Amino acid sequence: MNKFSFKDRSKNLKSIKSDSYDIVVVGGGITGAGVAREAALRGFKVCLLEKSDFSTGASSKSSKLAHGGLRYLENFEFDLVAEALNERQHLLRMATHMVRPLSFLVPIYKGDRVGWWKMKAGMLLYDLLCAFRAPKLHTSLNPKKVTASNSNLKTEGLKGGFVYSDAYMDDDRLVVETLRSVSDKIDVISYCEVKTVKISTDKKEETETNGGGVELSCYDSIEDNEFKLKGTHLISCVGPWTDTFGKIVDDSWKDKMRPSKGIHLCVKKSLLELETAMVMAADKSKRILFCIPRKDFDIIGTTDTDYNEDLDKVSSNDDDISYVKKVLSEYFPKIDIKDSDILSTYAGVRPLIHDGSSNESKVSRNHRVFNVDDKPITFISGGKYTTYLSMAIHAVDKAVKSNKKLVSSAENIRSERRKLFVGINTKENQNLALNKIMSLNLDWSIDNINDFVDNHGAQSYEFISENLNKTYLQTEASVAIEYYCCGHLLDFYERRTSWSLSRRFTDEVNIKEVALEFRNQFGWTDKILNQEIEVLRAFLRS
Repeated sequence: MNKFSFKDRSKNLKSIKSDSYDIVVVGGGITGAGVAREAALRGFKVCLLEKSDFSTGASSKSSKLAHGGLRYLENFEFDLVAEALNERQHLLRMATHMVRPLSFLVPIYKGDRVGWWKMKAGMLLYDLLCAFRAPKLHTSLNPKKVTASNSNLKTEGLKGGFVYSDAYMDDDRLVVETLRSVSDKIDVISYCEVKTVKISTDKKEETETNGGGVELSCYDSIEDNEFKLKGTHLISCVGPWTDTFGKIVDDSWKDKMRPSKGIHLCVKKSLLELETAMVMAADKSKRILFCIPRKDFDIIGTTDTDYNEDLDKVSSNDDDISYVKKVLSEYFPKIDIKDSDILSTYAGVRPLIHDGSSNESKVSRNHRVFNVDDKPITFISGGKYTTYLSMAIHAVDKAVKSNKKLVSSAENIRSERRKLFVGINTKENQNLALNKIMSLNLDWSIDNINDFVDNHGAQSYEFISENLNKTYLQTEASVAIEYYCCGHLLDFYERRTSWSLSRRFTDEVNIKEVALEFRNQFGWTDKILNQEIEVLRAFLRS
Protein backbone atom coordinates (compact mmCIF):
# COMPACT_ATOMS: atom_id res chain seq x y z
CA MET A 1 0.00 0.00 0.00
CA ASN A 2 1.27 3.45 -0.88
CA LYS A 3 1.87 5.65 2.13
CA PHE A 4 0.97 9.32 1.88
CA SER A 5 2.07 10.67 5.24
CA PHE A 6 1.99 14.24 6.46
CA LYS A 7 4.97 13.34 8.66
CA ASP A 8 7.12 13.16 5.52
CA ARG A 9 6.37 16.78 4.67
CA SER A 10 9.68 18.31 5.82
CA LYS A 11 11.71 15.66 4.01
CA ASN A 12 9.67 16.07 0.83
CA LEU A 13 9.93 19.85 0.96
CA LYS A 14 13.71 19.67 1.27
CA SER A 15 13.83 17.51 -1.85
CA ILE A 16 11.48 19.81 -3.75
CA LYS A 17 13.59 22.90 -3.04
CA SER A 18 16.66 21.32 -4.60
CA ASP A 19 14.99 19.61 -7.54
CA SER A 20 13.50 20.50 -10.92
CA TYR A 21 10.36 19.04 -12.50
CA ASP A 22 8.88 18.30 -15.87
CA ILE A 23 5.41 19.39 -14.79
CA VAL A 24 4.39 21.53 -11.81
CA VAL A 25 0.70 21.28 -10.98
CA VAL A 26 -0.84 24.14 -9.01
CA GLY A 27 -4.04 23.25 -7.17
CA GLY A 28 -4.79 20.26 -4.97
CA GLY A 29 -8.45 19.74 -5.75
CA ILE A 30 -9.85 16.92 -7.85
CA THR A 31 -8.67 18.43 -11.15
CA GLY A 32 -5.12 18.93 -9.91
CA ALA A 33 -5.04 15.45 -8.40
CA GLY A 34 -6.21 13.95 -11.69
CA VAL A 35 -3.69 15.93 -13.74
CA ALA A 36 -0.81 15.02 -11.42
CA ARG A 37 -1.79 11.35 -11.61
CA GLU A 38 -2.10 11.39 -15.41
CA ALA A 39 1.26 13.15 -15.83
CA ALA A 40 2.98 10.73 -13.44
CA LEU A 41 1.56 7.70 -15.26
CA ARG A 42 3.07 9.09 -18.48
CA GLY A 43 6.48 9.07 -16.82
CA PHE A 44 6.88 12.77 -16.17
CA LYS A 45 8.54 14.08 -13.03
CA VAL A 46 5.69 15.86 -11.25
CA CYS A 47 5.27 18.19 -8.30
CA LEU A 48 1.88 19.37 -7.01
CA LEU A 49 1.38 22.44 -4.81
CA GLU A 50 -1.74 23.27 -2.80
CA LYS A 51 -2.07 26.49 -0.81
CA SER A 52 -4.25 24.91 1.88
CA ASP A 53 -5.38 21.35 2.57
CA PHE A 54 -6.24 19.10 -0.35
CA SER A 55 -9.80 19.57 -1.70
CA THR A 56 -10.40 22.61 0.52
CA GLY A 57 -12.27 24.41 -2.26
CA ALA A 58 -15.04 23.21 -4.55
CA SER A 59 -13.80 19.61 -4.46
CA SER A 60 -15.13 19.08 -0.93
CA LYS A 61 -18.22 21.26 -1.32
CA SER A 62 -20.06 19.40 -4.07
CA SER A 63 -23.35 17.51 -3.84
CA LYS A 64 -21.11 14.45 -3.54
CA LEU A 65 -22.60 12.80 -6.61
CA ALA A 66 -20.88 10.95 -9.44
CA HIS A 67 -23.49 11.51 -12.12
CA GLY A 68 -24.12 12.42 -15.72
CA GLY A 69 -26.24 15.45 -14.93
CA LEU A 70 -29.82 14.73 -15.91
CA ARG A 71 -30.75 18.41 -16.14
CA TYR A 72 -28.03 19.17 -18.72
CA LEU A 73 -30.09 17.29 -21.28
CA GLU A 74 -32.37 20.34 -21.39
CA ASN A 75 -29.38 22.40 -22.54
CA PHE A 76 -28.71 19.80 -25.27
CA GLU A 77 -25.29 19.04 -23.75
CA PHE A 78 -25.50 15.42 -24.84
CA ASP A 79 -21.73 14.97 -25.25
CA LEU A 80 -21.10 16.21 -21.71
CA VAL A 81 -23.73 13.91 -20.21
CA ALA A 82 -22.50 10.90 -22.19
CA GLU A 83 -18.89 11.55 -21.13
CA ALA A 84 -19.90 11.93 -17.48
CA LEU A 85 -21.98 8.74 -17.52
CA ASN A 86 -19.07 6.84 -19.05
CA GLU A 87 -16.70 8.19 -16.40
CA ARG A 88 -19.24 7.35 -13.68
CA GLN A 89 -18.98 3.71 -14.69
CA HIS A 90 -15.19 3.82 -14.42
CA LEU A 91 -15.39 5.35 -10.94
CA LEU A 92 -17.91 2.76 -9.76
CA ARG A 93 -15.41 0.07 -10.75
CA MET A 94 -12.21 1.81 -9.70
CA ALA A 95 -13.22 3.16 -6.30
CA THR A 96 -15.88 0.87 -4.86
CA HIS A 97 -15.35 2.12 -1.30
CA MET A 98 -15.80 5.76 -2.28
CA VAL A 99 -18.27 5.72 -5.20
CA ARG A 100 -21.48 3.71 -4.76
CA PRO A 101 -24.72 3.26 -6.75
CA LEU A 102 -27.68 5.31 -5.58
CA SER A 103 -31.30 5.37 -6.75
CA PHE A 104 -33.11 8.68 -7.29
CA LEU A 105 -36.85 9.34 -7.13
CA VAL A 106 -38.27 12.09 -9.37
CA PRO A 107 -41.89 12.90 -8.42
CA ILE A 108 -43.92 14.61 -11.15
CA TYR A 109 -46.73 17.06 -10.26
CA LYS A 110 -49.40 18.76 -12.31
CA GLY A 111 -48.04 22.05 -13.62
CA ASP A 112 -44.37 21.08 -13.31
CA ARG A 113 -42.10 22.79 -15.83
CA VAL A 114 -40.94 19.34 -16.96
CA GLY A 115 -44.03 17.20 -17.44
CA TRP A 116 -44.47 13.43 -17.43
CA TRP A 117 -43.74 12.73 -21.09
CA LYS A 118 -40.81 15.12 -21.34
CA MET A 119 -39.27 13.52 -18.25
CA LYS A 120 -39.94 10.06 -19.68
CA ALA A 121 -38.05 11.03 -22.82
CA GLY A 122 -35.21 12.36 -20.68
CA MET A 123 -35.05 9.10 -18.73
CA LEU A 124 -34.87 7.03 -21.91
CA LEU A 125 -32.13 9.29 -23.29
CA TYR A 126 -30.20 9.07 -19.99
CA ASP A 127 -30.23 5.27 -20.18
CA LEU A 128 -29.24 5.42 -23.85
CA LEU A 129 -26.30 7.80 -23.26
CA CYS A 130 -24.81 5.46 -20.67
CA ALA A 131 -25.21 2.58 -23.16
CA PHE A 132 -27.67 0.97 -20.74
CA ARG A 133 -24.82 0.32 -18.28
CA ALA A 134 -26.41 2.09 -15.31
CA PRO A 135 -26.54 0.14 -12.02
CA LYS A 136 -30.28 -0.06 -12.78
CA LEU A 137 -32.29 1.30 -15.69
CA HIS A 138 -35.09 3.77 -14.98
CA THR A 139 -38.60 2.69 -13.99
CA SER A 140 -41.92 4.55 -14.02
CA LEU A 141 -44.11 4.84 -10.93
CA ASN A 142 -47.78 5.61 -10.46
CA PRO A 143 -48.82 8.06 -7.70
CA LYS A 144 -49.48 5.26 -5.21
CA LYS A 145 -45.99 3.83 -5.60
CA VAL A 146 -44.43 7.29 -5.32
CA THR A 147 -46.13 8.03 -1.98
CA ALA A 148 -45.34 4.52 -0.78
CA SER A 149 -41.66 5.40 -1.07
CA ASN A 150 -42.11 8.36 1.29
CA SER A 151 -45.35 9.09 3.15
CA ASN A 152 -44.27 12.69 3.85
CA LEU A 153 -44.34 13.70 0.18
CA LYS A 154 -46.94 16.13 -1.11
CA THR A 155 -49.83 14.21 -2.72
CA GLU A 156 -51.82 17.09 -4.21
CA GLY A 157 -51.40 17.12 -7.98
CA LEU A 158 -49.08 14.11 -7.96
CA LYS A 159 -49.09 12.43 -11.39
CA GLY A 160 -46.49 9.75 -10.67
CA GLY A 161 -42.74 9.65 -10.93
CA PHE A 162 -39.58 7.91 -12.02
CA VAL A 163 -36.69 6.11 -10.38
CA TYR A 164 -33.27 6.15 -12.03
CA SER A 165 -29.71 5.29 -10.99
CA ASP A 166 -26.61 7.39 -10.49
CA ALA A 167 -23.96 7.26 -7.76
CA TYR A 168 -22.81 9.10 -4.66
CA MET A 169 -19.22 9.58 -3.62
CA ASP A 170 -16.90 10.80 -0.89
CA ASP A 171 -15.61 13.76 -2.90
CA ASP A 172 -12.83 14.96 -0.60
CA ARG A 173 -11.47 11.47 0.06
CA LEU A 174 -11.44 10.72 -3.67
CA VAL A 175 -9.01 13.63 -4.12
CA VAL A 176 -6.59 12.24 -1.54
CA GLU A 177 -6.90 8.66 -2.80
CA THR A 178 -6.16 9.85 -6.33
CA LEU A 179 -2.96 11.47 -5.09
CA ARG A 180 -2.06 8.49 -2.92
CA SER A 181 -2.40 6.16 -5.89
CA VAL A 182 0.74 7.81 -7.35
CA SER A 183 2.37 9.08 -4.15
CA ASP A 184 5.44 6.97 -4.94
CA LYS A 185 5.81 8.73 -8.29
CA ILE A 186 5.15 12.42 -7.49
CA ASP A 187 6.10 15.06 -4.94
CA VAL A 188 3.12 16.68 -3.23
CA ILE A 189 3.05 19.57 -0.77
CA SER A 190 0.04 21.19 0.87
CA TYR A 191 0.00 24.56 2.63
CA CYS A 192 2.29 26.08 0.00
CA GLU A 193 0.99 29.03 -2.00
CA VAL A 194 2.43 30.21 -5.31
CA LYS A 195 3.13 33.94 -5.07
CA THR A 196 4.88 34.70 -8.38
CA VAL A 197 5.62 32.88 -11.63
CA LYS A 198 8.53 33.82 -13.90
CA ILE A 199 9.40 32.42 -17.30
CA SER A 200 13.02 31.30 -17.31
CA THR A 201 14.32 31.64 -20.87
CA ASP A 202 16.89 29.32 -22.39
CA LYS A 203 18.42 31.35 -25.23
CA LYS A 204 19.74 28.28 -27.01
CA GLU A 205 16.36 26.59 -27.20
CA GLU A 206 13.77 29.34 -27.21
CA THR A 207 13.35 29.14 -30.97
CA GLU A 208 12.40 25.47 -30.74
CA THR A 209 10.45 25.37 -27.49
CA ASN A 210 8.41 27.54 -25.16
CA GLY A 211 11.49 28.97 -23.48
CA GLY A 212 13.43 27.35 -20.68
CA GLY A 213 10.57 26.71 -18.24
CA VAL A 214 9.02 28.31 -15.19
CA GLU A 215 10.30 29.46 -11.82
CA LEU A 216 7.79 29.74 -8.99
CA SER A 217 8.16 31.68 -5.75
CA CYS A 218 6.21 29.78 -3.10
CA TYR A 219 5.21 30.54 0.47
CA ASP A 220 5.18 27.70 2.98
CA SER A 221 2.59 28.72 5.59
CA ILE A 222 3.62 25.96 8.02
CA GLU A 223 7.33 26.73 8.09
CA ASP A 224 6.64 30.44 7.42
CA ASN A 225 9.25 30.84 4.70
CA GLU A 226 9.54 31.26 0.95
CA PHE A 227 11.34 29.06 -1.57
CA LYS A 228 11.87 28.74 -5.32
CA LEU A 229 10.65 25.88 -7.49
CA LYS A 230 11.62 25.17 -11.10
CA GLY A 231 9.80 23.24 -13.77
CA THR A 232 9.59 22.76 -17.51
CA HIS A 233 5.83 23.34 -17.68
CA LEU A 234 3.14 24.58 -15.31
CA ILE A 235 -0.46 23.35 -15.33
CA SER A 236 -2.94 25.47 -13.40
CA CYS A 237 -5.82 23.55 -11.82
CA VAL A 238 -7.06 26.18 -9.38
CA GLY A 239 -10.74 26.12 -10.33
CA PRO A 240 -12.62 29.22 -9.11
CA TRP A 241 -9.28 30.96 -8.52
CA THR A 242 -8.37 30.77 -12.24
CA ASP A 243 -8.70 34.52 -12.83
CA THR A 244 -6.80 35.31 -9.62
CA PHE A 245 -3.94 33.02 -10.57
CA GLY A 246 -4.12 34.11 -14.21
CA LYS A 247 -3.24 37.66 -13.20
CA ILE A 248 -0.14 36.28 -11.44
CA VAL A 249 1.17 34.55 -14.56
CA ASP A 250 0.07 37.06 -17.20
CA ASP A 251 -0.13 40.85 -16.87
CA SER A 252 -2.61 41.05 -19.76
CA TRP A 253 -4.97 38.41 -18.34
CA LYS A 254 -8.67 38.93 -19.06
CA ASP A 255 -11.23 37.38 -16.72
CA LYS A 256 -12.74 34.16 -17.99
CA MET A 257 -14.69 32.80 -15.04
CA ARG A 258 -18.27 33.09 -13.80
CA PRO A 259 -18.07 31.70 -10.24
CA SER A 260 -21.34 30.29 -8.94
CA LYS A 261 -22.06 29.63 -5.28
CA GLY A 262 -23.80 26.46 -4.18
CA ILE A 263 -24.85 25.68 -0.62
CA HIS A 264 -26.06 22.50 1.04
CA LEU A 265 -27.89 21.72 4.26
CA CYS A 266 -27.07 18.62 6.27
CA VAL A 267 -30.14 17.50 8.21
CA LYS A 268 -31.02 14.79 10.70
CA LYS A 269 -31.87 11.37 9.27
CA SER A 270 -35.17 11.44 11.10
CA LEU A 271 -36.39 14.62 9.37
CA LEU A 272 -37.27 13.41 5.85
CA GLU A 273 -37.17 9.63 6.42
CA LEU A 274 -35.63 9.08 3.00
CA GLU A 275 -35.42 5.55 1.63
CA THR A 276 -33.84 6.75 -1.60
CA ALA A 277 -32.44 10.01 -2.96
CA MET A 278 -34.90 12.49 -4.42
CA VAL A 279 -34.87 15.18 -7.11
CA MET A 280 -36.84 18.39 -6.55
CA ALA A 281 -37.51 21.16 -9.06
CA ALA A 282 -36.61 24.62 -7.80
CA ASP A 283 -39.39 27.04 -8.73
CA LYS A 284 -39.81 27.34 -12.52
CA SER A 285 -36.09 27.59 -13.26
CA LYS A 286 -33.90 24.81 -14.62
CA ARG A 287 -32.28 24.46 -11.21
CA ILE A 288 -32.92 21.23 -9.32
CA LEU A 289 -32.22 20.31 -5.73
CA PHE A 290 -31.29 16.87 -4.43
CA CYS A 291 -32.16 15.13 -1.19
CA ILE A 292 -29.29 12.69 -0.73
CA PRO A 293 -29.32 10.12 2.09
CA ARG A 294 -25.99 9.44 3.74
CA LYS A 295 -25.24 7.05 6.56
CA ASP A 296 -25.55 9.54 9.43
CA PHE A 297 -27.39 12.47 7.84
CA ASP A 298 -29.09 13.69 4.67
CA ILE A 299 -27.73 16.34 2.29
CA ILE A 300 -30.09 18.88 0.70
CA GLY A 301 -28.88 21.12 -2.12
CA THR A 302 -27.67 22.83 -4.12
CA THR A 303 -28.29 26.49 -4.92
CA ASP A 304 -26.82 28.23 -7.96
CA THR A 305 -26.13 31.96 -7.66
CA ASP A 306 -23.46 34.24 -9.12
CA TYR A 307 -20.68 34.91 -6.63
CA ASN A 308 -18.30 37.87 -6.79
CA GLU A 309 -17.00 38.02 -3.23
CA ASP A 310 -13.91 36.62 -1.51
CA LEU A 311 -13.36 33.07 -2.80
CA ASP A 312 -11.59 32.12 0.42
CA LYS A 313 -14.53 33.13 2.61
CA VAL A 314 -17.58 31.66 0.91
CA SER A 315 -20.37 30.63 3.27
CA SER A 316 -24.10 30.04 3.38
CA ASN A 317 -26.30 32.92 4.53
CA ASP A 318 -29.86 33.19 5.81
CA ASP A 319 -31.27 33.75 2.31
CA ASP A 320 -29.55 30.63 0.98
CA ILE A 321 -30.86 28.50 3.83
CA SER A 322 -34.38 29.93 3.56
CA TYR A 323 -34.45 29.18 -0.17
CA VAL A 324 -33.56 25.50 0.35
CA LYS A 325 -36.04 25.20 3.24
CA LYS A 326 -38.77 26.73 1.04
CA VAL A 327 -38.28 24.13 -1.69
CA LEU A 328 -38.22 21.38 0.93
CA SER A 329 -41.46 22.58 2.49
CA GLU A 330 -43.18 22.53 -0.91
CA TYR A 331 -42.32 18.86 -1.42
CA PHE A 332 -42.70 17.84 2.23
CA PRO A 333 -45.62 19.98 3.52
CA LYS A 334 -46.25 17.65 6.47
CA ILE A 335 -42.82 18.36 7.93
CA ASP A 336 -42.12 21.41 10.08
CA ILE A 337 -38.47 22.12 9.32
CA LYS A 338 -36.82 23.69 12.37
CA ASP A 339 -33.36 25.18 12.63
CA SER A 340 -32.55 22.45 15.15
CA ASP A 341 -33.06 19.86 12.39
CA ILE A 342 -30.11 21.35 10.48
CA LEU A 343 -26.88 19.75 11.67
CA SER A 344 -24.58 21.86 9.51
CA THR A 345 -24.28 23.71 6.22
CA TYR A 346 -21.50 24.00 3.68
CA ALA A 347 -20.88 26.26 0.70
CA GLY A 348 -18.61 26.16 -2.30
CA VAL A 349 -17.96 27.98 -5.57
CA ARG A 350 -18.19 26.22 -8.92
CA PRO A 351 -15.44 27.05 -11.43
CA LEU A 352 -17.78 27.90 -14.30
CA ILE A 353 -16.43 29.51 -17.45
CA HIS A 354 -18.29 32.62 -18.59
CA ASP A 355 -20.10 31.76 -21.81
CA GLY A 356 -22.60 34.63 -21.98
CA SER A 357 -25.52 32.61 -20.58
CA SER A 358 -28.46 34.61 -19.25
CA ASN A 359 -28.38 32.93 -15.81
CA GLU A 360 -26.17 30.73 -13.71
CA SER A 361 -28.07 27.51 -14.30
CA LYS A 362 -27.61 27.75 -18.08
CA VAL A 363 -23.82 28.09 -17.93
CA SER A 364 -22.19 25.05 -19.52
CA ARG A 365 -20.36 22.58 -17.28
CA ASN A 366 -17.92 21.74 -20.07
CA HIS A 367 -14.27 22.26 -19.21
CA ARG A 368 -11.79 24.34 -21.14
CA VAL A 369 -8.05 23.80 -21.61
CA PHE A 370 -5.84 26.58 -22.99
CA ASN A 371 -2.27 27.87 -22.98
CA VAL A 372 -1.12 31.35 -22.00
CA ASP A 373 0.26 32.91 -25.19
CA ASP A 374 3.67 31.36 -25.90
CA LYS A 375 4.43 30.62 -22.25
CA PRO A 376 4.99 27.08 -20.92
CA ILE A 377 1.76 27.38 -18.94
CA THR A 378 -1.51 25.50 -19.40
CA PHE A 379 -4.80 26.23 -17.68
CA ILE A 380 -7.74 23.91 -17.17
CA SER A 381 -10.99 25.05 -15.62
CA GLY A 382 -14.71 24.35 -15.63
CA GLY A 383 -15.94 20.81 -16.05
CA LYS A 384 -17.74 18.32 -13.85
CA TYR A 385 -16.27 16.46 -10.92
CA THR A 386 -17.29 13.13 -12.44
CA THR A 387 -15.18 13.73 -15.58
CA TYR A 388 -11.96 14.63 -13.80
CA LEU A 389 -9.97 11.70 -15.21
CA SER A 390 -10.79 12.53 -18.83
CA MET A 391 -10.22 16.22 -18.09
CA ALA A 392 -6.73 15.32 -16.87
CA ILE A 393 -5.94 13.58 -20.16
CA HIS A 394 -6.96 16.70 -22.11
CA ALA A 395 -4.85 18.97 -19.90
CA VAL A 396 -1.67 16.90 -20.12
CA ASP A 397 -2.18 16.41 -23.87
CA LYS A 398 -2.34 20.18 -24.30
CA ALA A 399 0.82 20.72 -22.27
CA VAL A 400 2.77 18.05 -24.16
CA LYS A 401 1.69 19.30 -27.59
CA SER A 402 2.69 22.87 -26.76
CA ASN A 403 6.04 22.13 -25.14
CA LYS A 404 8.57 20.06 -27.06
CA LYS A 405 10.66 19.63 -23.94
CA LEU A 406 8.01 17.34 -22.47
CA VAL A 407 8.93 13.86 -23.69
CA SER A 408 7.06 11.01 -22.05
CA SER A 409 8.97 7.90 -20.98
CA ALA A 410 5.81 5.78 -20.73
CA GLU A 411 4.58 3.95 -23.82
CA ASN A 412 1.11 2.58 -23.05
CA ILE A 413 -0.75 3.71 -19.94
CA ARG A 414 -4.31 3.05 -21.04
CA SER A 415 -4.70 0.11 -18.65
CA GLU A 416 -2.98 2.01 -15.83
CA ARG A 417 -5.47 4.87 -16.11
CA ARG A 418 -8.40 2.62 -15.30
CA LYS A 419 -6.81 0.46 -12.63
CA LEU A 420 -8.25 0.40 -9.16
CA PHE A 421 -6.84 3.14 -6.96
CA VAL A 422 -5.85 1.06 -3.96
CA GLY A 423 -5.00 -2.56 -4.66
CA ILE A 424 -7.78 -4.86 -5.82
CA ASN A 425 -10.54 -3.11 -3.96
CA THR A 426 -13.43 -5.32 -5.04
CA LYS A 427 -16.48 -6.05 -2.91
CA GLU A 428 -15.19 -9.60 -2.46
CA ASN A 429 -11.87 -8.39 -1.05
CA GLN A 430 -13.69 -5.86 1.09
CA ASN A 431 -15.78 -8.66 2.60
CA LEU A 432 -12.62 -10.70 3.09
CA ALA A 433 -11.07 -7.78 4.99
CA LEU A 434 -14.19 -7.52 7.15
CA ASN A 435 -14.03 -11.22 8.05
CA LYS A 436 -10.35 -10.95 8.98
CA ILE A 437 -11.07 -7.90 11.14
CA MET A 438 -13.88 -9.71 12.95
CA SER A 439 -11.42 -12.48 13.86
CA LEU A 440 -9.24 -9.94 15.71
CA ASN A 441 -11.89 -9.57 18.45
CA LEU A 442 -11.41 -5.82 18.63
CA ASP A 443 -12.92 -3.83 21.43
CA TRP A 444 -14.92 -1.86 18.87
CA SER A 445 -18.64 -1.73 18.26
CA ILE A 446 -20.02 -3.53 15.21
CA ASP A 447 -21.10 -0.15 13.82
CA ASN A 448 -17.56 1.20 14.10
CA ILE A 449 -16.09 -1.87 12.39
CA ASN A 450 -18.57 -1.60 9.53
CA ASP A 451 -17.94 2.15 9.22
CA PHE A 452 -14.19 1.56 9.05
CA VAL A 453 -14.51 -1.04 6.29
CA ASP A 454 -16.96 1.17 4.40
CA ASN A 455 -14.48 4.02 4.59
CA HIS A 456 -11.30 2.16 3.69
CA GLY A 457 -12.40 -0.87 1.69
CA ALA A 458 -10.07 -3.80 1.13
CA GLN A 459 -7.15 -2.06 2.84
CA SER A 460 -9.01 -1.93 6.18
CA TYR A 461 -7.40 -5.03 7.66
CA GLU A 462 -3.86 -3.80 6.96
CA PHE A 463 -4.69 -0.42 8.48
CA ILE A 464 -6.01 -1.98 11.67
CA SER A 465 -3.11 -4.43 11.87
CA GLU A 466 -0.74 -1.46 12.04
CA ASN A 467 -2.78 0.08 14.86
CA LEU A 468 -3.66 -2.83 17.13
CA ASN A 469 -4.73 -1.91 20.68
CA LYS A 470 -5.96 1.49 19.52
CA THR A 471 -9.56 2.66 19.70
CA TYR A 472 -11.67 3.27 16.61
CA LEU A 473 -11.13 7.05 16.81
CA GLN A 474 -7.39 6.69 17.33
CA THR A 475 -7.10 4.33 14.37
CA GLU A 476 -9.05 6.63 12.05
CA ALA A 477 -6.79 9.51 13.06
CA SER A 478 -3.60 7.47 12.64
CA VAL A 479 -4.63 6.26 9.17
CA ALA A 480 -5.50 9.81 8.11
CA ILE A 481 -2.05 11.02 9.13
CA GLU A 482 -0.04 8.16 7.61
CA TYR A 483 -2.04 7.39 4.47
CA TYR A 484 -4.19 10.46 3.72
CA CYS A 485 -1.62 13.21 4.36
CA CYS A 486 -3.58 14.87 7.17
CA GLY A 487 -1.75 17.32 9.41
CA HIS A 488 -4.46 19.22 11.26
CA LEU A 489 -7.40 18.35 13.47
CA LEU A 490 -9.83 20.46 11.43
CA ASP A 491 -8.69 18.84 8.18
CA PHE A 492 -9.43 15.44 9.73
CA TYR A 493 -12.94 16.32 10.87
CA GLU A 494 -13.87 18.30 7.76
CA ARG A 495 -12.25 16.41 4.87
CA ARG A 496 -10.87 12.99 5.94
CA THR A 497 -14.17 12.14 7.62
CA SER A 498 -17.66 13.65 7.35
CA TRP A 499 -17.91 14.18 11.10
CA SER A 500 -18.03 17.98 10.88
CA LEU A 501 -21.14 17.62 8.69
CA SER A 502 -22.90 14.96 10.74
CA ARG A 503 -21.57 16.26 14.08
CA ARG A 504 -20.54 12.73 15.04
CA PHE A 505 -17.75 12.41 17.59
CA THR A 506 -17.70 16.17 18.17
CA ASP A 507 -18.28 16.15 21.92
CA GLU A 508 -15.40 17.20 24.16
CA VAL A 509 -14.35 13.66 25.09
CA ASN A 510 -14.11 12.40 21.52
CA ILE A 511 -12.38 15.52 20.21
CA LYS A 512 -9.79 15.20 22.96
CA GLU A 513 -9.22 11.53 22.15
CA VAL A 514 -8.61 12.28 18.46
CA ALA A 515 -6.45 15.31 19.29
CA LEU A 516 -4.22 13.27 21.60
CA GLU A 517 -3.57 10.78 18.79
CA PHE A 518 -2.45 13.70 16.59
CA ARG A 519 -0.29 14.92 19.44
CA ASN A 520 1.35 11.52 19.86
CA GLN A 521 2.01 11.25 16.13
CA PHE A 522 3.43 14.77 15.66
CA GLY A 523 4.83 15.53 19.10
CA TRP A 524 2.65 18.60 19.59
CA THR A 525 3.21 20.84 22.58
CA ASP A 526 0.32 21.71 24.90
CA LYS A 527 0.06 25.07 23.17
CA ILE A 528 -0.27 23.54 19.69
CA LEU A 529 -2.72 20.92 20.95
CA ASN A 530 -4.99 23.55 22.47
CA GLN A 531 -4.75 25.74 19.35
CA GLU A 532 -5.79 22.83 17.13
CA ILE A 533 -8.75 22.00 19.37
CA GLU A 534 -9.88 25.62 19.48
CA VAL A 535 -9.68 25.98 15.66
CA LEU A 536 -11.93 22.93 15.33
CA ARG A 537 -14.36 24.16 17.98
CA ALA A 538 -14.60 27.57 16.30
CA PHE A 539 -15.38 25.90 12.98
CA LEU A 540 -18.09 23.74 14.53
CA ARG A 541 -19.64 26.83 16.13
CA SER A 542 -19.70 28.79 12.85
